[in-house]
Amino acid sequence: MNAIVEPQSLFERMLSNNSSLICIAIGIAIAGLLFKRYQLQWLGAGIIIVAALHSLLVNTSLHDIFYMSWLSEYEAALYLPMILLFIVLGVMLAMNPKHPIQRIWMRVSSAVVTVSAVIMLALHVNPNGFMLLGPHPDITSVAAVLLLFLGVGYSLLSRQERFASALPGKQAMAIGFMTVFLTSVAWYFMGYASLKEIQQQAEREVVRLASARSTMAMVNVQLMSRMTERWEQAASKNFEFDRRADVQAYLRDIPHLLSLSALDTNMRTLWTEDRPDSRMPSLEVLAMPEVQNWLVQHHIKTNFMIPELQFMQSEAPAVALMILPIADVVDDMRYLLAVFDLNQMMNPATRLTNDSIKVYTRLSEQAERSFEDNKPTHENELALASTILPLPHGPELELHATLYEFKELSYAANMRTAIVSLGLLFSLAFVLMFEQNRALRHHSHKITLTQKHLRKQRQELSVNEQRYRSLFSQHPDPVFSLDCEGKFTHVNDAFCEQVEVTREQLLDMHFRAFLDDHEYARILPIFNEIIQTGQSHRYEAEVITYVTKTRKIFDITNLPIIIGGDVLGTFGIGRDITQIKEQEQQLNYQARHDNLTGLFNRAAFESELTHFVRQQQSSPSEQLLAVLFIDLDGFKPVNDSLGLQVGDEILQHVAARLQHHIKQPDILARFSGDEFVLATNRCESIPQLEALVAEVMDFIDEPYTIGKQKIYLTASIGVTVYKPSDKDALSLIQQADVALAQAKQQGRNHWQFYSQQRKSMSASDIILRSQLQQAIDSESLQLYYQPIIDFSSGKIVSVEALMRWFLDDGTAISPLEFIPLAESTGQIIPAGAWALKQACHDMQMLHAAGIQRVAVNLSALQFHRANFFEQIETVLKETQTSPEMLELELTESILMENTNNAISVLERLRERGIRVAIDDFGTGFSGLSYLKTLPVSKLKIDRAFIKELEQSLSDQVITQGIINMAKQVGLEVIAEGVETKEQIALLKQFGCGYGQGFYFARPMPLADLLIFIQNHDLT
Repeated sequence: MNAIVEPQSLFERMLSNNSSLICIAIGIAIAGLLFKRYQLQWLGAGIIIVAALHSLLVNTSLHDIFYMSWLSEYEAALYLPMILLFIVLGVMLAMNPKHPIQRIWMRVSSAVVTVSAVIMLALHVNPNGFMLLGPHPDITSVAAVLLLFLGVGYSLLSRQERFASALPGKQAMAIGFMTVFLTSVAWYFMGYASLKEIQQQAEREVVRLASARSTMAMVNVQLMSRMTERWEQAASKNFEFDRRADVQAYLRDIPHLLSLSALDTNMRTLWTEDRPDSRMPSLEVLAMPEVQNWLVQHHIKTNFMIPELQFMQSEAPAVALMILPIADVVDDMRYLLAVFDLNQMMNPATRLTNDSIKVYTRLSEQAERSFEDNKPTHENELALASTILPLPHGPELELHATLYEFKELSYAANMRTAIVSLGLLFSLAFVLMFEQNRALRHHSHKITLTQKHLRKQRQELSVNEQRYRSLFSQHPDPVFSLDCEGKFTHVNDAFCEQVEVTREQLLDMHFRAFLDDHEYARILPIFNEIIQTGQSHRYEAEVITYVTKTRKIFDITNLPIIIGGDVLGTFGIGRDITQIKEQEQQLNYQARHDNLTGLFNRAAFESELTHFVRQQQSSPSEQLLAVLFIDLDGFKPVNDSLGLQVGDEILQHVAARLQHHIKQPDILARFSGDEFVLATNRCESIPQLEALVAEVMDFIDEPYTIGKQKIYLTASIGVTVYKPSDKDALSLIQQADVALAQAKQQGRNHWQFYSQQRKSMSASDIILRSQLQQAIDSESLQLYYQPIIDFSSGKIVSVEALMRWFLDDGTAISPLEFIPLAESTGQIIPAGAWALKQACHDMQMLHAAGIQRVAVNLSALQFHRANFFEQIETVLKETQTSPEMLELELTESILMENTNNAISVLERLRERGIRVAIDDFGTGFSGLSYLKTLPVSKLKIDRAFIKELEQSLSDQVITQGIINMAKQVGLEVIAEGVETKEQIALLKQFGCGYGQGFYFARPMPLADLLIFIQNHDLT
């Protein structure tokens, strides 16, 4: 038995799924190596090895042993030699020539592949040699050629220690791909045409054979039918007829007729006649169970039957049985049974003329055989054509034609393989030639560009040389070059002129000749580093001229002279920056010193004092660090009456006296105007410090001779001593400033220690002071506004800005608590400055809402500062606020201190358009006569007189008296703390024009005030 499966297409046996998969995997592995995608390379090699192992397991039935029967569902068309060769090929394709060990494996595996490919090609000399390798000569021969190319290529690659994938250009790759594609297409269509011709020939032959065999079967049916007809006629006419002689004649004349038997109605044999040389006696045939089952069937007409079991046994003769019914006139005979030799009936008389084609006859899916005994079956037969053979009165047989002899096909396949080989070699040669031509063109183009570049470089070198010479000789700054030893080799005229030397004098002179020892020791390492590293440097050097020995400062840029990779010296350009340095020193001096007195200015003093404070913090000393804040009493009247020039001379004399008496490391500065600050750390005790303060006051008190007149001045001094709780220099200055204010409150020509005034400060006050300073620094204080109402119209005429302070947890600190604390610590100065600036910012929005004026409270420390008016001017300018929109509120106690100075400041404020109101009037005024001399515009009656106005007759009398007095001098009156309608009625009755208090509105933030103004009509 030989099962032949007809292919769906001509080339299914030529290009199996395994072969196609392996070809694709080879391409993947090579692409991965060329493009350095090694994971891709290993993937391709792995696919080849897996495909080979799959065929090995299936073909050797090992897949059943390992319980992997599912592998047989996939095609396994590779023969054992090719399986082993493809495993070696997969190993070879997985190797990388960069690694020495892998290179050895690549060399060995490529040798195996190359030798195997040569053996494969040699096998194709024999027409049947390919059968050891595969099912078809076309694919095995082409595979041999491709393997030979791969083996030779990888053998050459394994001998390269440094692998660099150099892919051809895109055009060369496109041409190579096209030529290989055309070669493959030519190979395909030539093979297709050859096999198609063989197939068409086989189709014709198998159709002719089917027709001849069908005719032969019909002839046998006719012969047997004539025999039974003769017997029936003889019996019906009672003729004497020798049936035995007739049977023997048939057996003698029909070579494939084996026997004839007569059967009765019950299919019992009446007689039988066998052919003498029969290989299959009739009794043996009739004894077959398959035949017995067929005979018991009811046969009313002629029937053909072929025993399937006998047909399937290729070593036994196949037989065919024909039963013909006979009329009952012929004795007891009812059936004639003829047994034929199917092999002789089908084959000898209709032998095919083409020996390369073999025909198989199929009875069923399981039963198939060939009647051409001279053509033994082999596994490489290629199915070509099939047709149906209908047997008269019997089953249909299927005829299959296969390509049995491969001699012509093998020769044709070898010819096509030779064409493919030549085509591939031609493709390779053409690509190499094209790539070589492209490379030649590229190199030619590069040579042309190089020549152009060289010509351009020569031109540029010539131009650069001229430029260098011009730069060297015409450069306005000194230009020089030194050798590696530091001796001058070239200089320009500017160098000779500025260092006062001639070129002849410079010959072999070392640059040390123009430097002192200190500068030479500093610059020599720089010069050596330039020579050793070849890195340029820029530095400043103090140069001594050769003749006059004048010292000049030069900004020098030193560049290495590098030729051929070696440093041969340095090239330098210098620029005289002596004047610039002097100007920088002058600017630095001016930035830290007062122009009039030459003392430190405020910024420099704070910087130096900070250094002192940090010294005390890091290494505390037994000596006291003290700050003296000195203010000249009565300096302003002298300055205003005698002129600025006299005032400046006095300040210079004071500065000179202070400088004469202080010692190192004391710090002295002019703080502002007529204020000086002294920091000293050379006193070891408070009495010693007090003696120093008294000494300062004494020599300041001495008369100043300006021109022909003597001028007498005194000083007020505030003193503070550093304590570990003091964090910075600014806090010390503030403390001294507070102490100065306290000294002035005691009258002029006094000094006051800050520490003595704050001994009673509690722990809670210290914590509150620290929190207040944090609030000031972070600007987390807030401004609330309380409206001031016109009693006659009920309209808001202005608002008062009130400072409020909330802790981080939302707790409100009363102004009655933190305002006095700030005044005593000096923190009121920065806090008040912030409040003034913030109020001026808010004035823009308030003015847009209809508010014409905002009142801001001032403290005594703010008002009595020397630069108070200038600070007001600065804030107005920065916030772009009109002076008419600002109103300042001062307590009467502030105005009573230094009344003349206060009047002078108030006059300047009025001239500027800024209004002033006396706040809390009636609580501390010692003389009403002064009221008419003060340039103020409003009085604000203290809430103490308004609180019990309805019940207290004395409060009514005092309030009415204040209002009448204010009217007499033309001042407006505002009542503070208004809380009831009755108070308003009395105030109106007394002639008070304005009021503010909780009755109208509590102090509120700006946003709430704007809503209040918009939503409330107070008429």
